Amino acid sequence: MAHSSAAATMFTTVQVPTTVGLDLSDRVSHFHVLRGDGRTLETGKVCTRRDDLSRFFERWQGCRLVIEAGGHSPWISRLARVGGVEVVVANPRRVELISKSDRKTDRSDAELLALLGTGNLELLAPVTHRSDRFGWAGWVHWEASGAHFYAWEQPRVFFSVDIYACAPFSSEEVAEYTHRFFDATELVAFQF
Repeated sequence: MAHSSAAATMFTTVQVPTTVGLDLSDRVSHFHVLRGDGRTLETGKVCTRRDDLSRFFERWQGCRLVIEAGGHSPWISRLARVGGVEVVVANPRRVELISKSDRKTDRSDAELLALLGTGNLELLAPVTHRSDRFGWAGWVHWEASGAHFYAWEQPRVFFSVDIYACAPFSSEEVAEYTHRFFDATELVAFQF
């Protein structure tokens, strides 16, 4: 029986979306747009006003937007999603490349946000803002563990946390800590 010694070659193509890094400020925000192959398409400024940003997001519909969580990020992230833009809101505590940068400018921050948005998005520890209809939600991911959080203000104040881990932990201690930390009047805990 004859065996072939030729090795099979397999090609994989990964398409990274065009990514817009937007460094938010009160009056004027800086942006940097990177094509999926890393080529800069455009840099500039946009007024941090609803109508100007709506036009900006309409222009970059279908792209990925990366912004840092802050005072403007909740309304801007909602506006961008309505405009057909994928939004990643980076946790500023996890983006030390920006906060501890030697060349800290709004322009360089926008470029760095765009660059970070082309990689592993989990490194940005994305946050989720409050929904006008469905309350608050968010998640934290660790190497082999994590937690999902849910909160409502109406029709009654309610908070829920789902914790998962590959390492052993005491669910009773976690429940007691959560009860004390949030000064909860009622606690219901389940272990799976």
